[in-house]
Amino acid sequence: INWGMLPLLCKDWEEYRLAVGDRILIPNVRQAISHGLAEIPAMLIRDGASRKIGLQMAPLTAEERQILLDGCLINFYAAENAK
Repeated sequence: INWGMLPLLCKDWEEYRLAVGDRILIPNVRQAISHGLAEIPAMLIRDGASRKIGLQMAPLTAEERQILLDGCLINFYAAENAK
């Protein structure tokens, strides 16, 4: 979280077997974070084809969510100091 990386989990990674070149698209990710969603819909894009996947995120505190929304801990502190 301190570096702005989303702590995402996926129960079915064995099924997806990610490969070099695969991409994961998470539409409306900021909204999912700000609302504290535990289940986040996403798309796995491979060789021009896409399929729906479900990602999970453990519950985060309001401060942790704000750090992610700010991009990283340094940006969070900068925003706090600007107030």
